[in-house]
Amino acid sequence: MPKNIVINVGPQKTASSLLYELTRLVGIATTQNKENFYFQLTSKPLLSDFYSLYPSASEFIFDCSPSYFCDLNACKRIQSIVPNATIIIGIRNLNKLYRSYLLHIYSLGLITRSQAESGDISIDLFDPVRYSAHLPDWLDTFKSVHLYDVDMFLDSHEYRLYLFSLIFPLHAGSFDELPTNLPRINQAHSYKYGLGNLRLITPYLNILPLGPVLIQLKSALAKVLPKEKLLPEPSLHNPSIIELIKTEELYLSSISHLIL
Repeated sequence: MPKNIVINVGPQKTASSLLYELTRLVGIATTQNKENFYFQLTSKPLLSDFYSLYPSASEFIFDCSPSYFCDLNACKRIQSIVPNATIIIGIRNLNKLYRSYLLHIYSLGLITRSQAESGDISIDLFDPVRYSAHLPDWLDTFKSVHLYDVDMFLDSHEYRLYLFSLIFPLHAGSFDELPTNLPRINQAHSYKYGLGNLRLITPYLNILPLGPVLIQLKSALAKVLPKEKLLPEPSLHNPSIIELIKTEELYLSSISHLIL
């Protein structure tokens, strides 16, 4: 049985899809779909059942489930069967994180276009990505918690190598397969296309075979789709959101020494 369990618990919109794809690229065992929700859907998890999700695993298992971040029950259930798991959590610039999360909840139908564009929403909707509300639970529960800088992860090949070498130390020989460059689409540009979750993989479209084709498709559709079919431009000008960001920035400053 694999001895090394690495779990990316999120939060959402912190490049977990990219981390998942790169992990698969270097041959580390993952589930076929990024999220398996095992520790959220299973009230009494069993180690044998968890291992059965990764039949090809040898040395490492990588579980990528960003919805775990805000779920204290999931945290406790993970601790109950794999207490020595390595937990990794993405720390992202709050303005980028909240704009991306506004688009996420808009795509789920939780807010309207006008709410996304005005920021006129309850700040309670941001709870799943609030670091001060949930990060302490993970830091208190697990001995091995790595906080990675999402923007550095997206921008720096050296940082990606560093992170992978840290969390998968016995797998270092395969990291030469990590792409050196991950071309990124301008953020405002990528916001405009109502193509479901395709927009979520824009940071690394060009490392996938269909990357260039998808980019051309999105550009073409942007010219012909009516405005209501395009994603809104999210706004954070709501005073409550501004105050929330200030509060969260203070918290992140207090634990900045823990960020890789």
